[in-house]
Amino acid sequence: MTTATVRQDDVGKIFVINANFNLSGNTELRMVFKKSDNTVVEKLKANGVTAPDVDLTVCVGDTEETFLANEYFQYSSEAGLLDVTGQWQVHGEYVDLTPKDLSGAVSNFTVLPRE
Repeated sequence: MTTATVRQDDVGKIFVINANFNLSGNTELRMVFKKSDNTVVEKLKANGVTAPDVDLTVCVGDTEETFLANEYFQYSSEAGLLDVTGQWQVHGEYVDLTPKDLSGAVSNFTVLPRE
């Protein structure tokens, strides 16, 4: 994941998770957020989770990395999601008609108080 820290109540924060496999055959994409209070929130394609069809170069830590087209999840936070400070987790899930239902690796990030 490309985001290590965000601020409480950020809107429009883009979360990107590298899946390392082709997501283009999906019937559903999910990004599952686990808040610091252990509340779980699922975001679906209907909520704006996508697998963009263009390469994306991002900084992961101190290293520049290219995520290939159709091989990463992307989601932009909306009002009310980032409402609890502390350590969070997020992972992506892919579903298709074959049937596959695959869950990706868990990434950690911190939601800091708004100052």
